[in-house]
Amino acid sequence: MKTFLMALTAIWLCLALNFAYAQAPTGKISGMVTDNAKQPVDAATVVLLSANDSSVVKNLLTNANGSFAFTNIKSGKYQVKVTYIGYQNYKGAAFILSQGQTINLPAITINSNTKALKQVEVESQKAFVEQKIDRTVVNVGASITNVGANALEALEKAPGIIVDDNGTITFKGKSGVMVLIDDRPTYLSGDDLANYLRAMPASQLDQIELMSNPPAKYDASGNAGIINIKTKKTKIKGFNGSVSVSAGDAKYWRTLESMNLNYHVDKINLFANVGYGIQNNYRKLDLTRTYLDANNNPTSLYTEQALFYPTSYNPNLKFGMDYYLSSKTTLGFVLTGALSLGHNNNPVNIPLKTTPANWTPQSRLLTIIKAIIKVAASI
Repeated sequence: MKTFLMALTAIWLCLALNFAYAQAPTGKISGMVTDNAKQPVDAATVVLLSANDSSVVKNLLTNANGSFAFTNIKSGKYQVKVTYIGYQNYKGAAFILSQGQTINLPAITINSNTKALKQVEVESQKAFVEQKIDRTVVNVGASITNVGANALEALEKAPGIIVDDNGTITFKGKSGVMVLIDDRPTYLSGDDLANYLRAMPASQLDQIELMSNPPAKYDASGNAGIINIKTKKTKIKGFNGSVSVSAGDAKYWRTLESMNLNYHVDKINLFANVGYGIQNNYRKLDLTRTYLDANNNPTSLYTEQALFYPTSYNPNLKFGMDYYLSSKTTLGFVLTGALSLGHNNNPVNIPLKTTPANWTPQSRLLTIIKAIIKVAASI
């Protein structure tokens, strides 16, 4: 009976620690961007980089007063990069953000680019973030960091978007945001929506539109804002397609493959996107508790190491047809579906130490928690 109660206690502590880990305090990084005349710069692109590998953590645009703020940032070593048309790029020195810390950076001054040009060459490369009247547009393919990523990871890099460890999406601090795929509702939320986006490779995406105040054509139920994810679809005549394969290795391997096909003849356009991904993730949580007596002398030591090995297999399919009645009117249909299969192994090792002299373990409890994940979604 004693062993059974200890096992139940360990399971409860593991679940509680998972929740506590997800709610770990995060930090904030803020600052201001000005030009040579010390005037605030509106809509400059500010990029938060990881100082270890220069990977993009977050992007945003400065406000009308030149200010910016990155919120819900995990502890680590970071750099800030600022770009603006007609001005030289700025990249600041590396700094360390502690857990729960708020850092207000010194004012950033960007210098105008006054170089005399002998010739001008115009290239058609899109900016990563475009600010329009009623929305912010993120061109997914313009950032090399989206290579090998899935749709949820690409969405996490968009300005104003926060995706927590549980896959919950918030837009400018508001939850309950409506997510559309090609202007059509997904009718998914919570874990189902997160699993669906994880099953979609970023190579299938063209743009992500962010609308805090959606136009009248969208359903009013999106009062927390609307995210419209546009997938790739070409109007080039004839048959064409592309294949994308990517692989990455951290603690374990992950792969993402996708194929885009399109056939356009006269007024009919047929298209299909097929993707498949395998993700092997890893996380380790260490916990130590020291118990003291009335004189603040240690009497026992509790340590726990919890390991998380979630694995998912994510196939997805999109098929549709468009019929062009005129240059402004198109009729069509689209079918999409995704299936997320996987498992999550959580071994927990808990040594109980009650001898202060050398803290030798008096007993040890090993709990293995296995969860099977099977989520299917179709539209």
